[in-house]
Amino acid sequence: MHNRLLILLLLAVSLELFGQKAVPVPGASPLSEVPVIALTALDNEALLQEELDNRGPERPPRFAQRREVDIRPTETGLWEDLPNGDMLWRLRIQSPNAHSINLGFTEYYMPAGGRLLLYDPLQTEILGPFTPSDNEGHQQLWTPVLGGDDLVLEVVIPAHERPNLRLRLTSINHDFLNFFGVTTGACHLDVLCGEANGWGIVDLYRDVIQSVAVYGMGGETFCTGALINNTDNDCRPYFLSAFHCDVTPSNAPSVVVYWNYQNSYCRQPGTVASSNPGNGSLNNFNTGATYRAGYQPSDFVLLELDDPIPSSSQAYFAGWSREATPPQDTVICVHHPDGAEKRISFAFNDTYPGIWGNGNQEVPNGNHLIVPDWSVGSTEVGSSGAPLFNKQGRIVGQLHGGGASCSNDEYDAFGWIRSSWEGGGTSTSRLKDWLAPNGENLFFLEGRLLSSCNASIFIQPSVTAMCIPGTADFEIEIAEAFTGIVGLEVNGLPPGVDYSLSPATAYGGSTVTLTLNAYGAGLTTGTLSFSVTATDEYSTVTESTSIFLVADAPQAVATSYPAPEAVGVSLAPEFSWLPTANATGYDLQVSTDNGFNNLVASLSNLGSTTYQGATLDAYSNYHYRVRARNFCGPGDWSEGIRFSTSAIRCETVQATEIPLVISSSSPNTISSALNLNIEGTIGSVSLRNIEIDHTYVGDLSGMLRSPGGTAVQLFDRPGFPLIPFGCPGDDLFLHFSDDADASPFDLEGTCGNEPAISGEFRPGSPLSSLIGEVAAGEWQLILFDNFSQDGGQLKNWEIEICTTYPPAAEVFLESDILEACTNQIQTFEIFVGTGFIQPVELGIAGLPDGVSATFQPEVALPGTFASLTLDSMYSVSENDILIYGSDGNTIHFCELELQIGARPNPPILFNPDNASPVFQGEQSFSWSPSVGADSFRLEISQDTAFQSLTFSKTVAQSYFSLPSELDAGPYFWRVVALNRCGATYSPVFSFFKEGAATAARSENATGDARIFPNPTTGLLHVWLPAGSNTVRGRLYNVQGQLLQETLLPEKSTLRLQAFPAGVYWLQLQMEDRMEVHKVVLQ
Repeated sequence: MHNRLLILLLLAVSLELFGQKAVPVPGASPLSEVPVIALTALDNEALLQEELDNRGPERPPRFAQRREVDIRPTETGLWEDLPNGDMLWRLRIQSPNAHSINLGFTEYYMPAGGRLLLYDPLQTEILGPFTPSDNEGHQQLWTPVLGGDDLVLEVVIPAHERPNLRLRLTSINHDFLNFFGVTTGACHLDVLCGEANGWGIVDLYRDVIQSVAVYGMGGETFCTGALINNTDNDCRPYFLSAFHCDVTPSNAPSVVVYWNYQNSYCRQPGTVASSNPGNGSLNNFNTGATYRAGYQPSDFVLLELDDPIPSSSQAYFAGWSREATPPQDTVICVHHPDGAEKRISFAFNDTYPGIWGNGNQEVPNGNHLIVPDWSVGSTEVGSSGAPLFNKQGRIVGQLHGGGASCSNDEYDAFGWIRSSWEGGGTSTSRLKDWLAPNGENLFFLEGRLLSSCNASIFIQPSVTAMCIPGTADFEIEIAEAFTGIVGLEVNGLPPGVDYSLSPATAYGGSTVTLTLNAYGAGLTTGTLSFSVTATDEYSTVTESTSIFLVADAPQAVATSYPAPEAVGVSLAPEFSWLPTANATGYDLQVSTDNGFNNLVASLSNLGSTTYQGATLDAYSNYHYRVRARNFCGPGDWSEGIRFSTSAIRCETVQATEIPLVISSSSPNTISSALNLNIEGTIGSVSLRNIEIDHTYVGDLSGMLRSPGGTAVQLFDRPGFPLIPFGCPGDDLFLHFSDDADASPFDLEGTCGNEPAISGEFRPGSPLSSLIGEVAAGEWQLILFDNFSQDGGQLKNWEIEICTTYPPAAEVFLESDILEACTNQIQTFEIFVGTGFIQPVELGIAGLPDGVSATFQPEVALPGTFASLTLDSMYSVSENDILIYGSDGNTIHFCELELQIGARPNPPILFNPDNASPVFQGEQSFSWSPSVGADSFRLEISQDTAFQSLTFSKTVAQSYFSLPSELDAGPYFWRVVALNRCGATYSPVFSFFKEGAATAARSENATGDARIFPNPTTGLLHVWLPAGSNTVRGRLYNVQGQLLQETLLPEKSTLRLQAFPAGVYWLQLQMEDRMEVHKVVLQ
């Protein structure tokens, strides 16, 4: 009984509970064996209170406590060798009570092929992989936060790269604030709010929202910042924030920027939900940055992130304005209050200049912009560095601080880009060197989407060549990253080739058809290379391509193999020919006639000068031809080449190392190997008598693998999936051949029992795929048991294989032994090998006296058959003979044994005796052995001519017991002795089968005589019927030889210990009848 459904259900539950995100490391030790760095517990409440007490306007908020360590893979952790040749290093780190942990590596270099992962012990959250692409000049790596107080570090690296790994962990940062659980004021507006939620104004600023991100620094503090565009529009990842967030040239590598940290739905301002923690994710990030410029008076800092912005961020490089007039009417701040999910605030009043430290007082020519109060939303600690956008969505400043909160209408002060443009007068203290790198005197710049940074074109030709004269089309796909109208220009075309574009006007995201027209008389065959340049306001992209020009059709092809009149060619030949100038492809035809009317293969536009794929018949004539073609059309056919395929010879080989056990303990695979020492290549293969004892055969799949490694699928889980888990019956008895009537689907649809499936089927994939391979080597019958609980054994299989003759200067016969018979004419077939160069004269030596031999023909061509006829054989003999062939250059002798036999001697019939009665229960017939007989055929008939047989059976021994009673009446019987030379017949005996009314006899007694014990170990008691006179008893063996004769009284005992164990016949001759008893001596 299978419990498979239960197992599958349990497996599904296991995956549901424990398989959310696996980190597959085949061959790794369990996590319990990985060393643990366990730090002491920290008091989160005390750290939080200390942080709240220390917060101020010039200080970035802290969320984590740095814990200094010095950890290297060379000194701690677990190193292991993986099965694929890589090495695995792991270390577990615990900081009790931490809401999250992030790490700082002050040495990081990952060699080629390596990667670093961070994950919690249950692998529900995974960070990474960090790879060689994270190697930076500053050699640092600071990770994002990972929830919980327990994490695993994992490095996988090629073994030979282990000495090059540089990894030094110096900072474990303990989250005491709960970065994931921050509460804020309820007045804030989620950036996911929009028209559907009554906040259509937010939709106007979707692009600029994507420029803003929260970032951590040193693993301890956090602020807000934004991507900002530059006049090169090259998508360089400049990131603007506040100077007071304390990012410096030395700690900039520790910056980790989190993109799209925002709630997934709109929470209305003023609700409890708006103040509670959201559901944002921190799994989209950049790590590492370089300090470019900073200026304390206007409180700006500009960073350049180490790596390209991930496309999944859908980021935006915000535009900017340094206009002299402060923004009027509407300004917008996108920020992360207290580090929480992204919010947006609006002020619908005018801003004015001020100076930090003067509160909200207006100061002409001040270096800050004052937002008097917020109309929608507000800001909080953690919003520091957030950009201030004007109504046009351009950055005009970044948040320094102020008194605003959800509980008041206070002001906020933003460092003004207008002041920061010149800043402190140097490249490291002003913005203009970075945002206008070529000295452009722009007062504002528009932003651009990250997706537009990937401006590109893709050119796809519709053809690879074109004829002269002629045209060819190319599809030019223009990336959506282009802005506005895109100009296209084609360069590099020679005289005599012009082009057109359709449509004439192109845009980003469109496709344009480029048509080349080649018409010039001076153009020649060869590659034409040219380029296409696409240009918009920001980008210029050039892409090169080419096409092959063809002046005319190719010349005729010169064939290589098979050579003209070749013989003994493989049944799966590799046709080959010489390459032809200017050809782009070739056509091949193979036919049985020279007019190429009866094609067996026709291939067009072959890409190489060889082809192997046509399967041909053995010992047959074929013709083939080849022509070249190019874009201008096909050339002329080559001359038709005639060749002949090799003859084949067949044999059947039975597996020897069997039976093989199929285990029931677990899914497993067994392989039965059969080594064949056969010359030549494969002509055909079939499998016979595959006998498999196995319960639940739907578990099994089978395939045959050739010595060349080709696998042929025989069957695959019969009945599955139509029957859950496949056919439930037991045992298989199968044959496979390509010409079987039953298909693989018939096998799949059969399901009985003992055997579940039997018969001859076509395999799942054709055995003809093996034709042409070398036959010699190891063949494997492979069985896959796909489920546990059921097992069995492979008991037998046979391979019937036909192979071509090797291309040798030899003569071949089917066997090394020639069997003939006296008084008969015997003919043998000889194959003349293709290794001979000239016609071959055949001869024979060593025949017995009087035996005549004739070859037909006496001189045979290489690769053809001849016959040898022997006559005048009158006596039995065994002789060593030689058959030889010579073409005048080479002579080959074939050493053989000639065995002349004769028909066997006629057998002598023993029992039942001629004209004797046979009573019910008497089933046994016996006769004498016969010299020369291989087997005997017992025949029983009710006519003396044996025209209609009542019973016939061929057996190897000289006795047989009928399986069932004959009807009462007269019968005739005889025995035919058989061997390869023919048959001889015994004389015909008659007997009369008594009916049940005349005599009913037991199995061990006829009449009333009792013979016991039977079987016996030596003493046999014989009790005659009451009143019987003395009778004569005769004991015979099964060959009919008389062993003992004696007169027996009414009760007597025979001693049989002197005779060997076996079957004997006891004949009791009475006055009125004769009884015959079968005696078994043990």
